[in-house]
Formats: sequence, C-alpha cells, structure tokens
Amino acid sequence: MTTFHITADQHPAITDLIRRFNKRDPNPYLSFLFEGERYYIIGGETDHLVMLGFDNVHGLPDGRWSVSASAFENYWHEQGTKIQDKKTIELAVSTDMGAFPLMEGVTQSHSFRYLRGMELCESHFAFFEGMGNKSFLELETNKAQQLCALADGCQPYDVIEFDHEEKAVRIQRDNDIIPIAIDDELELNFSLAITPEAKRGLQSLAAQSESATLYVYLDDEQAVFTDRQHSYSYSLASLQHYYEMQPKNFQLVAKMVVDIYTFNKELGNFQKISEIKQANQALFYVTASNVYLAGLHPQTGGVYTLSTKDISTGSNALYSVNLSALSKVKIKHLTEAKQIKLTILRSKHGELKLGFHNDKDSQYAYDSVPLEVATARLPELLQIIERAQSLDGDHFGEQQDLFGFDDV
Repeated sequence: MTTFHITADQHPAITDLIRRFNKRDPNPYLSFLFEGERYYIIGGETDHLVMLGFDNVHGLPDGRWSVSASAFENYWHEQGTKIQDKKTIELAVSTDMGAFPLMEGVTQSHSFRYLRGMELCESHFAFFEGMGNKSFLELETNKAQQLCALADGCQPYDVIEFDHEEKAVRIQRDNDIIPIAIDDELELNFSLAITPEAKRGLQSLAAQSESATLYVYLDDEQAVFTDRQHSYSYSLASLQHYYEMQPKNFQLVAKMVVDIYTFNKELGNFQKISEIKQANQALFYVTASNVYLAGLHPQTGGVYTLSTKDISTGSNALYSVNLSALSKVKIKHLTEAKQIKLTILRSKHGELKLGFHNDKDSQYAYDSVPLEVATARLPELLQIIERAQSLDGDHFGEQQDLFGFDDV
C-alpha cells in the first residue's frame, strides 16, 4: 500500500477540474496515468477535458486506470476543512488487490470511502496520446493576459476573433459580426478565435501558471491551452456558424435613452394581463417627442409613455415586437445606470431590430429583439393615446429627468 498525497499547491487545479464534472457526460470518470517521474489526472466533460500533470513523488509504479468521477467529487468536497486550511489530503493506494489499484480514504467527518480502479477511459487516453501529437503555437503568458483583458472589455460576445493577417479583432454578438478597435501592442503571430468559455480557461491558465510561455493548439473542433504542466481543452464546434456569418451592417433608424425602472415595470404589467400575454405582442411607437409602449387587445389593453430623453428619429413609426422576447432581455445585470440606450436598426436586407446598449458600449447593442412595421395598427393606437390624454390630462406623457448616460 502506498500513500497518495495531494498537497495544498495542487488543491486549486484539482478543485477546478472537479468543477467541470457533469454526471450526464458519456464518460463520467476521473483517470490517473502514472508514467515514470510524472503522473497525470484527466477529467471533465468529454468536449472540455482537463489534464493535470505532477511529479510522481509517491513511488507508485507505472499504471493507468479510471475511477468514478462522482465518487471522487464527493470525497473531495468532504475534505473542505483540509482544503480551506491548506493541508495535505491523502489516499491509500493498493496495487496488489486486483487488475487495477484500489484507492481508499477518510473524509473530514471520518466517513470511509473507497474507489476501485477500472479500465482506463478510452476518451481520456485518446486525449493523453493526442497531446503528444499536436503542433502547438507559442503565446507569451503576458500577451495571453492582455488578450483576455481586451476580451473582457468586449462582453457580451459568442465568439471573439483575433485576426493575425488583418490585424483586427471581431466579435460575434447579437447574431452579427462587430469590429473592435485593437491596440497595436496586441499583435499576434497567429489568428485565434475562441468562445467565452475558452477565454476563461486561457485566462485562468495565464493567471496561475509560473511559465512565461503558454502553448496553444487550434483546429476546427477544439482549442487546447497548456503550460506543459496543466492542459485544458475546449470545443470550438460553435465557430462553424461564426465563420459562415457575414456582417449585416445595420444602420441606425432611431435612438433614445429610456428609464430602466419604468420600462421594466410596464413590461411586467403587460405580462400580468392574461389577454395581452397570450396575444404576445407589444407595440413600440416612436415620435420626435415621445416613445410609447402599448399592449392592445379587443377586450383590454394599455399604453404608457416611456420616460425618455434625446429621442432621435427621422419620422414617426410604429413597430410590433414579441412581448415574451422583449421581457427576456437582460437589462439590470448588464448596466449600472438607471437608464438604457435603445436603438432601432435596419439591415441592408430590411431586417429590423430593437437594440439594447449598455453604458460600456453605446455603439453596438449587446442584445436585440426583432421588430416589424405595424403601420396598420397606428389609427387604433392614436385613438387610445387620445383617450388617455383626455383622462389624465398633462400627466399622461409627463417626462422625468434622466441623467447618467454619456453617449447617446
């Protein structure tokens, strides 16, 4: 029997690996590979495998086996006090009790656990073998940190691409391709297109690694980042859609700044009226002086004058929008301000959308919902507005002061 030590400096990497477990994954295992003076632990989701490498100070002979990922995860979580106190965690490993080793340990509450080794997971072994056959590109660690910092400033995005040949940065956001200004100091020797999850992995590796150089492997299906000690893989299957996209070049039709609280409140009110919710349609009427949000139904309805400022539009226009889609746009979580910039945008093909802008990027919308011209319903809406004014007098349409949005 040999004692397998997991020292405090190894805790963060193993905790991060365990966080990636998915019980629904087709390969719910954690694998151990001992080869000479090194050993490796492989796990995580099949499309996002992680391989950690450490020095074999335990004297364990060469061997390869897998254990239940959920069992090891439970054992690890039950070592919370030792992890918090940065103490070594131990497992007894017996190599003479069958074809594969038996790992045994005790939790912080003195509950006994055992993990019996089994045949090495084929997917994990293929990843291990493949690492030796891949051609990696070098990326300075500080350069990787700069790239990730730039990507953080471009959120939200589905893909971010650093184009080496064109010396450009582009992101996929809101089903469109958006160019981003790039600092000349961020020049790369190769192009890199990654998802937010892959960016977080690269960022984590760059922050934790003691190596001055990281290594990057890219193909049509995955990205692998390594510092020759720990390796992280990420699926890039979603990039196929990105490469097939073309910029839509939306043009500005109208823009305004709207009070977030009253906008959300009235949306919520419409959702509470069964007939309007079932009809699932809201009307958005923009004039040079006011912006109206309405929900109209033969049996009931309402119209509200949004608190706005700096309305800019070429002409009055009425649009219809899916009420459910509009209500799902995340506003409060993406801006610190009390108001938000809205834009009406039209593509060269006539596609219309209502864009939402945060206070970090007023030029490009972080989210949008499709719009349709609803001119046919304008007479009906104007009659409703007229009746509202007759009931509420000057208070209907009264504007509140809005401050805090610098660029409209």
